[in-house]
Amino acid sequence: MGCDFSHGGLSMSYGGFRTLREKLAGEAGVPLRGMAGYGGSRPWTEISDPLVPLLAAFDEYGGGEIAAEHCRDLHPRIRELASTWSDPKHKHHLWHAHALALAHAVAEAAFRNEKFYWF
Repeated sequence: MGCDFSHGGLSMSYGGFRTLREKLAGEAGVPLRGMAGYGGSRPWTEISDPLVPLLAAFDEYGGGEIAAEHCRDLHPRIRELASTWSDPKHKHHLWHAHALALAHAVAEAAFRNEKFYWF
């Protein structure tokens, strides 16, 4: 059983999706472990980053969604954060293709002016 996405023909395991979001958050400097839903109590309103809609929807097992207007800022942010991951010397290089696939799927949702969701 895996996690399927509304756009881009993308699917991955729930654990893989969680790990990818953790890696993106770390690259962006978002202190995930201190945030609401991740064991902490810091509210998401204190973080100003296009990743917030992706990270704040922390219950990937129950699905989640991101509005089209957030997808417009999210897809270039994912590409930006993962841009150095293609280097085999980078600690996240094995996640580069997953990040680009997620960015592509989010871009498709933005282009179609549709919400992006997973289930």
